Amino acid sequence: MTGAIVQAVLGARYWALSKNVVACTVIGACWLSGLGGAFISAVWVARFPSYEDRGKLTIPVTIYLSQSLPRTKLLPRSTSHFAR
Repeated sequence: MTGAIVQAVLGARYWALSKNVVACTVIGACWLSGLGGAFISAVWVARFPSYEDRGKLTIPVTIYLSQSLPRTKLLPRSTSHFAR
């Protein structure tokens, strides 16, 4: 959850500095899908607490991880030109 808050703040910072609609839309879509994957993973762990049922988490964890990587790589690269 902390990662989602940090990514939201960085997305808002990028919007405040650049006003780039396309990049902010991509960042927002990745943020929402990653947040959804994390939420579904948490719900499934609560519903299926035994270790044998952990194979059911493959899809939401894949969604979460595949959407967190682009955000992690995109935001620092996109904001680095503002620091110059």
